[in-house]
Amino acid sequence: MNNCAFQRFSKEMDMILQSANEELSVSIRKCSCILRLYSWLIDAYILDFFVEDLWKKLPRSWRETMAGADFSEVGMWLSLSQAPRYRSPWPLSLQALRVAVQSACLPRSSGGPAHPLLATHPTPATATPTAQVPPSDGSHECHTTAEVTLRCTHADALREGSGAKGLRRPFLKHVSPKKIHEIFKMADVVCQIAEETGVTCVVDVGSGIGHLARLLSFGHGLSVCCIEAQETLSCRARELDGEIKKFLSKIIPEERLKALPRPSHVTARVGPELEESDFIQMVSQSFQGSFHLAFGIVGLHPCGDLAPYLMQLFVSCSEARFLCIAGCCYMKLTPGIGFPLSSSGNDRDEVMQLSYEAREMACHAIEAYSRNLLHGNAASLKIHCYRATLESIILKNWPMFRRRGLKSIKYDENLQFPDYARKVLSAANLIPPEEDILSEETNECLRCWKQVVCFYSLRLMFAPLVETLILLDRCLFLSLKGVRCKVSPEFDPELSPRSHLLIASKNAEVV
Repeated sequence: MNNCAFQRFSKEMDMILQSANEELSVSIRKCSCILRLYSWLIDAYILDFFVEDLWKKLPRSWRETMAGADFSEVGMWLSLSQAPRYRSPWPLSLQALRVAVQSACLPRSSGGPAHPLLATHPTPATATPTAQVPPSDGSHECHTTAEVTLRCTHADALREGSGAKGLRRPFLKHVSPKKIHEIFKMADVVCQIAEETGVTCVVDVGSGIGHLARLLSFGHGLSVCCIEAQETLSCRARELDGEIKKFLSKIIPEERLKALPRPSHVTARVGPELEESDFIQMVSQSFQGSFHLAFGIVGLHPCGDLAPYLMQLFVSCSEARFLCIAGCCYMKLTPGIGFPLSSSGNDRDEVMQLSYEAREMACHAIEAYSRNLLHGNAASLKIHCYRATLESIILKNWPMFRRRGLKSIKYDENLQFPDYARKVLSAANLIPPEEDILSEETNECLRCWKQVVCFYSLRLMFAPLVETLILLDRCLFLSLKGVRCKVSPEFDPELSPRSHLLIASKNAEVV
């Protein structure tokens, strides 16, 4: 690219980024405005339902409507993917709330309505593939992306029907249905970005026992460096690598299997305490010291502050060409460090703030909850009422244990409250007073279980909005650093509630 062409390109990119930044800022302000307006509801603890008489804090019209509605109506109202139908008119305030939240939220599934921001804030056009990586046999000869693709053509069979059964099987072993869905979806996205950016090396941070890494390496022919903080998980990952290579040796030609790189596993903790130079050295050694080191950073549900740190690492490392992460555990974000990231959040008079309750709620499965309401399984949601009723007993007898994390008990139709209370309290070495467990006051609380479910549903409506705010803040952070990115709903939220992937890439000619 000559100097004049480069200047024109830079000017066009600056204009596009400025426009995108403005749109992101507007969307962020919209989310923040709604969340601030209803913070009294979002920040409420459901276990304080009876302790603080939360039902009476709702507007009277909301209480009357919820009390008269059946659970299927509440489920339809809660679901953002379908138009609700009401037996009788609902208050305009409730209907307007739903519309406001729906319009501000990012889509939660690929088949849902498109968010205007996603259409105007695409990833950049990719450069000609130039990155190279040393082969897995340790020699210094490098292979281009095209050559790597040719030696692992069986990867296409992983996405096919009947031909995929033999090749898919080893990748499914020891993997839950949820994880299977996630790793296959994410692997497809990662491989597409790798091809577009000319990268054949991937750094999988927080790799666990390596399910995604094995699919990327043995399934798609990418060189993968796995970085995991726990040595026991890294050891298990190496064992599973050996198992899958042994299995694949029976179904694909030996020369093709030899061409596939095997994941390398490094035990290290990635965070602010890890210097960037040490990170690059660790990755370079893993990829056998390539002189043309270029890689993508991936993370399947990195916890808490790890996701923001990976974003910062991506921005600062010229060797990092793309980023693909799925968020998780927002309640573990450190205020001011993990959120907000964008300067707009820090510079505005009204700083973006999200309470722990809001961030924790953003991790809940709204689709599963709505489905239970729609399909007549609301009785299974009585567990919220049980916990709120138990909190009243705890506050009366052991006030120092208020809002204490207690053992989770799964509800079933045979589980009665006295049995629930005894199990939960005994796990905390507390002896429940029988007179409180069986009192009329307790029974009166238990009869209000529908109110608890409705209140919980009202709070849960805001969960996708909280997640949207966090994701848009991350997009704006990257955009302000000159990196174009997008948030894409790649996972089925019914299986994986954290369904979005944050995808960013750099133009190789600009880096």
